[in-house]
Amino acid sequence: MSDEVVLQQAYEELQQAQNWFANLNDPEMVDYAIFKIKAAEKHYDYLLKRIKTRSRGEHE
Repeated sequence: MSDEVVLQQAYEELQQAQNWFANLNDPEMVDYAIFKIKAAEKHYDYLLKRIKTRSRGEHE
């Protein structure tokens, strides 16, 4: 799988978590929804940093 595809999937995962949070009906699920958003953000940030680092290495 290409870096772009993996990054796009991670972005979609983040969007899904944010949408789920926005549409919550059960207040008891708020903490879990926030956890899912934060985890998705960390995953996306990690992938983006890894891709940028790899890209810089190719241009040297």
